[in-house]
Parts: sequence; structure tokens; C-alpha cells
Amino acid sequence: MIVLLFAISAHEAAHAWMSNYFGDDTARLLGRITLNPVAHIDPIGTLLIPIVGFVLGSMAGPGATIPLIGWGKPTPVNPLRWRNKDLANVMVSAASTDEPAASMGAMANGRATVAPPSSVMN
Repeated sequence: MIVLLFAISAHEAAHAWMSNYFGDDTARLLGRITLNPVAHIDPIGTLLIPIVGFVLGSMAGPGATIPLIGWGKPTPVNPLRWRNKDLANVMVSAASTDEPAASMGAMANGRATVAPPSSVMN
């Protein structure tokens, strides 16, 4: 649950930061360029759905798992304030931290290992 909360916060902050980089300060003025989960919490997508999935997954037994999914409040952007609108549209949409957050969560959970350099080179 903690990893999901961090991933949602980092994902939405990345959208906000990239939009600010291209000239739109809407998200910055609303305090959305932050990793603080409180700024990004959606009551249904960040709290209810993950908690229900976690509870149902734990009740189903050791063999059954329910994927932990969720979402945050959409990051407000004003495309009319972007410089270089075509590039900004792609970059703000593609701004994501999902892969690094998933990797860190898997390593913290002990479900992923880092291969030693010698095994990669062979």
C-alpha cells in the first residue's frame, strides 16, 4: 500500500513538474509539484479501491491474489500556456515514474533481485 501511494504521488508530480517546465504554472500554484500523497489523493482511486483489493486478496487465501491498482487526482494543466505546444503535449503526457517506482517497490518487497555485473557480462 505504501509503494502504491508513493507511485501515485510520484506519477502525478511528474506530470505537474513537466507542465510547469513548459510554462504552465497551474499545477504549481495548486501545490501539486510534491511527493506528499495528500495533494494527490482521490478518495475512490487512492483509498477505497486499493483497500478493498487488499482485503479481498487477503481473504482469498495464499494462492489467490488480486492486483493492487489505484489512481490519483488528475493533474490540472492549461495547454494554452505551454511553450512549444506539440512537444509539451507529448512530454507532459509521457511524464512518468512508474517503472522506477515499480522496480523500487519490488526490491523493497524482496521479489526482485539485482544481478551481479559478472552474470550480465557473460
